[in-house]
Amino acid sequence: MSIRLIIDDKKNTKKILIKNKITFGRNKEVVDIVLDDPKVSSKHFEIIYDKSSILVRDLSSKNGTFINQKRIENEEPLYVYDILKAGSISISIDAKSLTSSEFERLYRKTDPNYWGENITNILKTSKFVLKDIKKPIKIKR
Repeated sequence: MSIRLIIDDKKNTKKILIKNKITFGRNKEVVDIVLDDPKVSSKHFEIIYDKSSILVRDLSSKNGTFINQKRIENEEPLYVYDILKAGSISISIDAKSLTSSEFERLYRKTDPNYWGENITNILKTSKFVLKDIKKPIKIKR
């Protein structure tokens, strides 16, 4: 099955298929995916997928690349329910696009703060899943 990423720029939400290496930024001449946000650098970050993991590498961006509100210095793994941010744009793994073995590989198991930190991320990413349901459901916060 093909793994997809969900990109939410507050105006639009789109899904893209992940490939071996994808670069993100503002300059359409040098990146694969254009992110229209003034806080995003021309060539901001890249995502590398090698069938066993997904890595995010910051490309010396001015305003930083964040996973779960923590700035990444070089490269960090991206797991299911993590929120990757560049400027105001959020990116996450589309959990619905994963097979059970992919989900198992990409699920964070080692972080001691997993439940405290990632429950919020699960709620944030659930809005993408809920968009696919015909009858809207509101989540109380």
